[in-house]
Amino acid sequence: MSVSLIPHPSRRSRFWYVDIAVPAELLAIVKQPRVRRSTGTTDLTLARAEGARIEAEVRAEWQELARKAAQASPQHPLTGNTPPPATNAADAQASSRLIELPPPPVYDSPGKPTVLSRSVIERVCAMRMADWEKTLHDDRDINTGDKQKDRIAAKALAREMKPFSRRIGRMTRTVIARGNVARAWDDVAEQALEYAEDAGYLVASDDPLLHDFVLAFAETVAAANAVLRSLSRSDPIRNEVLRQATTALLRTGDSYHTDLLALAPSRVQHYAPAQGHWLTWMSIWLRLDAMPAIQHLEAVIKACNAPADADELVVLLCSKLGGSHGAELPMGATSFLLPRSLAWLIPLVCRQVRNEDDIDRTSKGAYSPLPRDNAQDFRARLWEVLRTSDSPEADAVLRGFLDERSLLSDREWILSIQDERKGKQADPTAWLPEDIQSFGALYRHRPRSNYQLYKLTTRLLADIKAGVEISENATDRLQVRDGDKEVHFQGFLKRQLDHRALNWFAVTQESTIDLNQRPDLRIEIPGLSALPVEVKLANLDHWTAEKLLERLEVQLVGQYLRADGVNYGVYVVGNTEPQRQWQRPGDRKLIGFAELVALLQARADDGRQQRPG
Repeated sequence: MSVSLIPHPSRRSRFWYVDIAVPAELLAIVKQPRVRRSTGTTDLTLARAEGARIEAEVRAEWQELARKAAQASPQHPLTGNTPPPATNAADAQASSRLIELPPPPVYDSPGKPTVLSRSVIERVCAMRMADWEKTLHDDRDINTGDKQKDRIAAKALAREMKPFSRRIGRMTRTVIARGNVARAWDDVAEQALEYAEDAGYLVASDDPLLHDFVLAFAETVAAANAVLRSLSRSDPIRNEVLRQATTALLRTGDSYHTDLLALAPSRVQHYAPAQGHWLTWMSIWLRLDAMPAIQHLEAVIKACNAPADADELVVLLCSKLGGSHGAELPMGATSFLLPRSLAWLIPLVCRQVRNEDDIDRTSKGAYSPLPRDNAQDFRARLWEVLRTSDSPEADAVLRGFLDERSLLSDREWILSIQDERKGKQADPTAWLPEDIQSFGALYRHRPRSNYQLYKLTTRLLADIKAGVEISENATDRLQVRDGDKEVHFQGFLKRQLDHRALNWFAVTQESTIDLNQRPDLRIEIPGLSALPVEVKLANLDHWTAEKLLERLEVQLVGQYLRADGVNYGVYVVGNTEPQRQWQRPGDRKLIGFAELVALLQARADDGRQQRPG
C-alpha cells in the first residue's frame, strides 16, 4: 500500500484513517491536496487491508474524474487553473462554468451517505446515550459473596450516582425532544459526524437535517461538561463513581483530556498509593501523559516499605490499566502505549510483575481472574503492542532492551521480535495466488524476495540437519561421516538443497562473488541477489574457536555481504567427532560442540544488531 495509516488527528475516533496525497497533475480536478478516509476499524492488520481497498477506490474515482474532464474540455490541461482561449462569448461562458463546478464531496468513509431523518437522528443520539449509560453502569453489580453487604454497597453507590444519573436522564429527554442547546458549533458538528460514521452512518456535510442533528448531539456534550464540572470541585467519596465518571469523559473525546490531565498529578497526591482513588487518577495520568507519570511511579515504588508492597502496588495498577483479562488495550490517545513510554514502562512492569511468579492456569478448569492474572496479561500485551508497532522508534527501544538488566530473561524473546520486525520491514512482497496453493501443498512457496530466499534456505538446512541427526533411516545418518573433508560436506549440502529446490533456485559451489571472494555455496534465483552460504567442518584440526569466529565476522560478513544488494548470508558449521573440544576465547576453558554453536550464535546476533537492514 503506497498510502499511510494515521490515527484521527483530533483523536475523536479510535479508527485508523487512510491519508492519501493527491498527485500534482490532479489537483485542478480534485481541488484538495489530501484525502482522508476512515478504515472503520481499530485493528491495524484489518486497517491495512481496508486501506489498500480504499486507495484503489479513490484512485479509480480520480481516473474517472480525469476522463470526464478530458472529454468535457479536451484541450484543457489537468494542471493549472487557466482555461483555453475561447473563440466566442458562448464558449467563454461554458468554459467558465466547467472550471467553476465544485468538486464532488469527499467523505471520511467509503460508502453511500445516509440520508438523515428524524428516526435516524434519534437512533444515533440514542446509541451515543447507550455508550454513556453502559459506561456509567459498568460494574454496578457488586458481588462479594455477602448478599447483605452487597445490597448496602449497591444502595450507597446508587445514592452517590444519583446526580450523574439525573443529568443523564435530563439529557435523554432533551435529545428525544431535539432541544436547541449547542456549544462550539464547528467542534460539535465534527464530533457528531465522526460518531455517526463510527456507528455506521455516513452523513453528508450538506444534508438538509444536519443542523437538527448537531443540535441534538450537542446535548450529549453538555452532559459531559456537567460531569467534568462536578469532578473539578471534588472527587466522589466512592472510587467506583470516580472511575465511571472519568472513563465516560475519556470515551467522550479528547476535548476533556486537557482538563483531566490538569487534575491528575495533584489528585494522586491526595491519596495513599494503592488506594482506589490513587489507582484511578494514576491510570488517567499514564493514559494522558505517561513519561512524568512513570517517573512519579518510580519514586513511589522506591518509597515503599517492602518489596512485596511495591509488587502489589504495580500489580493493582497494571490490573487497572489492562482491564479484564484478555480485553483489548485502549488505543488512540493512550500515552503509555507509545514506544518512548514503553521503553520505561515495560522494564518497570517486568521488574515488579515477574515471569517466575506468574499464575499458571493451564488445564485447571474455570477460574475468575485475580489482579495478578490481569497484571501478567497486561505485561504480555505491552510486549505485543511494541512487537506490532509501525513506528521505527520501536526498533530503537528493542535494541535498548538488550542491555536492560531487568530484561535479561527476556533476551531471546526480544531477539525473536527483532527478527520478525526486520523480516517484515525487509520483505513487503505480497504472496501470489500460486504461492498460497504451493504453501498449502508443500508448506513453502517460491521465493520472490531476498528475505524469502534466505528464510527458505535456512528452513531447508534445518530439515537437512534433522535428517542427519535424528532420522530413523541409517542411510541418512551416514551421509556425513568421520573423516570427511569440507569439500565433501559442501557437496553433500549442495546435493540435498538441489533435491529440495523444486526448480525454484540453483545451487552453485565455489562461485565468485564481489572482488573475487568465493563463498562455499551460492543460492541463486534470477532477479534476486544471490545468497552466500559458508560451510565449515569444525572438528578439523585447523579450526579453533577463534578462527571460526574470525571467519564468521571477516569472511561471511566482511567479504560476502559487501556486495551490493547482498544483505543475507548463512554460516553452516558441522562436526563429525562428538568428543571433540575447543578452547573458549578468553578463559581457554574446554567446551563442546553445543557450546561452540551457542558462542557463534551469540556473535552472529551481536553482528545482526550492529548491521543496518
